[in-house]
Amino acid sequence: MGRAVKNIGYVLKTVNEATGSRIALSLIYNIWVTFVNLVFALLLPRYLLNAYERQAAYLEVISVLLVLWLTQIGYSLYSNYYNQVYKPVSDEKIYLHVQKRIFVKALSIPICNLDHSEYYNDFTKANEESKTRIITTMDDLFRLILDTVALSVLVYVIGNIHKVFILISAFPVIVMLLCIGCSQITTADKENDK
Repeated sequence: MGRAVKNIGYVLKTVNEATGSRIALSLIYNIWVTFVNLVFALLLPRYLLNAYERQAAYLEVISVLLVLWLTQIGYSLYSNYYNQVYKPVSDEKIYLHVQKRIFVKALSIPICNLDHSEYYNDFTKANEESKTRIITTMDDLFRLILDTVALSVLVYVIGNIHKVFILISAFPVIVMLLCIGCSQITTADKENDK
């Protein structure tokens, strides 16, 4: 666990050194994606049903829908900017920063080690994976945190409707986790047999 936290710290530090705004803008993007998905898939239908049941004023419903529509437009504009303009440039800056660190590290290795195939293979692998590994790790971390928050909100909303719904909705998750666990055990057994 301590090593994982240290690795996450290293990833965030490296991204921050390469391009200071990436962490903040990536976090905003992922929060917005989670918010839009939660609101439109879960909270909006619940709000509309409640508004119908309590016979809410049309002005209230139209105001909420207008705010959500403006939020969706803002999300679309930001998403296009982030994915089409900012992210490719930022990815390249991160890649170049990591490449520079790899080559500086390579300069400190004694020349006699360059002839060893093991060192050369490790260097080549680090060089090839440097572009995607750090960015993927950061994005996965943000998604994990926000998916956990979204799941908590989902469980809370479902629990407020009826407690039995939590058990019903948890059943597919439990089955999926059991299937993943069984497939990993089977894969491990096959590797041990070799």
